[in-house]
Amino acid sequence: MNGWNKKLLLGMLTLIMTLLAGMTVIGHAADTANNAVTFDVQPMLNEKQQLSKDAYYWDFKIQPKRTYSLAMRVNNRSNHEIKVKNQFLQSYTNAKGVIDYGAANLNDDTSLKVKLADIITVPNEETTIPANKSRIVRAQLKTPTKLNKGIILGSWQVKIADQHLKTKGATLTSEYAYNVGIKLTSNRDPLPKLRLADVQLKKRSGIKTVIGNIQNYHASILGKGTVTAYVSKAGQTKKLAVADLKSSSMAPNSNFDLPLKWRTNRGIILPGTYTLYVKYRTTDEKFAKPHVWSLKQDFVVGATDAVNVTSPTTWGWLIGIVLLVLLLIALIIFWVIKRRQNKR
Repeated sequence: MNGWNKKLLLGMLTLIMTLLAGMTVIGHAADTANNAVTFDVQPMLNEKQQLSKDAYYWDFKIQPKRTYSLAMRVNNRSNHEIKVKNQFLQSYTNAKGVIDYGAANLNDDTSLKVKLADIITVPNEETTIPANKSRIVRAQLKTPTKLNKGIILGSWQVKIADQHLKTKGATLTSEYAYNVGIKLTSNRDPLPKLRLADVQLKKRSGIKTVIGNIQNYHASILGKGTVTAYVSKAGQTKKLAVADLKSSSMAPNSNFDLPLKWRTNRGIILPGTYTLYVKYRTTDEKFAKPHVWSLKQDFVVGATDAVNVTSPTTWGWLIGIVLLVLLLIALIIFWVIKRRQNKR
């Protein structure tokens, strides 16, 4: 095999392997960064205030126009100085239909009136802790003049201020954090209320999907829920798309998107009027007996929408074809070179 042929074959194989393996680095970086972080936190709870004496989080009643103090001990278990960042996150219902305390929610629900981050502050967002030392971070909670009845739910998050892992030619980021819950009750906890806020037909990862947005528009936590849902042509009973959640919970004043994958007619969605039916069942102790919300909403699929949703995903097919062609070319080159060698 001459030098030019070797370089061509090596170049083709390298290109293919690069395309196939180009997204594997970040996952390993997260593990490396997590292993390097050695700190922990201890919420300093006022037992006289706590509604739940066994809770490892803040759980107390609040009144309008009052000031409350919260404190967190942060322990640096490492042999080097660290800097931690403090922030207060609003709980929300994530894409899996469960309460999430650990990530910032970019889209607050329209029914949310008071955000945790708007009423709790710390003197300094970042705190420096020497090696093998502890620091107490103090926060101040100031309630507004008017408070609606219900629960404000969220968390106090503590994480390393700069979580960038330096490698040759790249900077990788890993989020390693502690989140301690904060549950503030004003007046009393009302019963949750659910409704279908919106229904849309979209494409997710190349799959035709009906998206039903379920909203808990009361300031109340909803737990121990299950969800079943289906879509049918308006006035008909045939189930064209289905979904179910075996376990669901909802944060106060929050919503989440329930996806229903289209499953019949070979994926063809015809223009017309359709109906989404949702049953949310809960055995939450707030209710004297199991409670069920039966929700439904019509939605219209226009001619343009039907074409857009049923059209193939261009990029997925294109990338697959390109990789296949490159692999085929490499194999042909290899076969031609081997054949020439055998003739010699």
